[in-house]
Amino acid sequence: MGVLAMGALVVAGCSKKNDKVVDEIAEDGFYVVGAATAVESVTADNAAKGLMGAGINEFDKTARAGLYEKYVALEGGKEFELVLKEGTAETHYGAELKESDPYDVANGITIKVLMGELKQNLKMTVPTSGFYHIALDLNTNNDLPNASIIVAPVEWEINASSDRKMTASEFNKEKMTWTLKGVELKKGDKYKYAYGNGWKIKVTPAAEVNIETNLGEGMKSGAADIIIANSGKYDFELVWNLAGGAIEKNFTDNTKCTEQYAETLPDNVYMIGNYCGWAWENASDMVQVNGYDAFWTVKYLKAGEGFKFNTVKNWDEGKDFTKLMNATEGTGTDKDGNLTIAADGFYLLLVDYAADKITVEPAQVYGVGAAFGNVWPAAGEATGTLFTAEGETLVATTTAASEGDADGGLRMYVYGACLEAHDWWKHEFVILNGKIEYRGNGGDQERVAVAAGKKIILDFNAGTGTIQ
Repeated sequence: MGVLAMGALVVAGCSKKNDKVVDEIAEDGFYVVGAATAVESVTADNAAKGLMGAGINEFDKTARAGLYEKYVALEGGKEFELVLKEGTAETHYGAELKESDPYDVANGITIKVLMGELKQNLKMTVPTSGFYHIALDLNTNNDLPNASIIVAPVEWEINASSDRKMTASEFNKEKMTWTLKGVELKKGDKYKYAYGNGWKIKVTPAAEVNIETNLGEGMKSGAADIIIANSGKYDFELVWNLAGGAIEKNFTDNTKCTEQYAETLPDNVYMIGNYCGWAWENASDMVQVNGYDAFWTVKYLKAGEGFKFNTVKNWDEGKDFTKLMNATEGTGTDKDGNLTIAADGFYLLLVDYAADKITVEPAQVYGVGAAFGNVWPAAGEATGTLFTAEGETLVATTTAASEGDADGGLRMYVYGACLEAHDWWKHEFVILNGKIEYRGNGGDQERVAVAAGKKIILDFNAGTGTIQ
């Protein structure tokens, strides 16, 4: 009997220890639980998987108290609820969900959603089994008419395009997979996973509180675009495994290239930004480095003002990008993801397809040949007469007369460390009829004779050159 009593004590002790472990699994926060989900309650063994992620307000990219979200598989007709756990206290929430159009917001989703006012001690159901995105705002700051919830059905698409809708695996509360095979993409293309033909949900009509409806780099909600490294055919595979907390813990991107294509250089690369008023009609044509897969330009830029590039003069087409696959050097980024520089000045910008890199560095512009001391640089040398800044223009003075013969005339080039492997004439330019004319991938340009003592004024933003 003594042995049995000791055994009973051991059993009782183990039971108490296990109960403590269960209690500790559920950390403070909001949970999605109920028969409709894989997590029955906040005291279930798998309760941690029901934890919602803290929401980032898409409007200002900051954390907002009381804003939560979670992607979850819900079984139609069965109940679920939201439970706020604070220590040992539990507050149960739900809503009378009604199907509705989402609140109007630029680039918002366009599908029907379920929404309602969040109240205590209500339970909810969805009409059909499927995958859903739950977003709620508890109105912690008391700046909204009420606490609210949106339950949006999710059918994943590539880049929020109905033409690239993915196919879902069978409904499962713990794990689901979406696939799309044989998509042809080019190097530098970008993608995100999104749903509802949009990029965000407006949680309430009364304030700018939005939740991202897309997955980017690292499968983080609203993160940067994922860049395609090589041209070819791609099989997309997005895997969801129910997990608690941050959105990225739930998703894995298994996309792979199944057939790689030979790379082709775009016909054009354009630069746009604050410097030209973000107007495509004022955007700059970049110049190909002669015989090399890279494009360059020189611009006067102001600190903190954004810029980016595209292969067409259009926001919705081409390959609009602020970086290539491997690196972007010499810049920062602003809140919208555009590139920026730290100080006002003249910059050489190189979009290098061969090296998979964009480089931004202070520009050095030189005059060469007979008009500037008869200097002819070797590859990798920065020699000649250096142009200096005069306001938002660069200026230099010719030192001798130069005839307009084959090697004569007014000749200039841009230099930077990113171009030092190339002969100077591969990034040469001249002035013709008051305009800066670039050699690019062509042959020798027309020569213009120039006298000694002439002031040469270059306005790269306007594309003009003056001989005074």
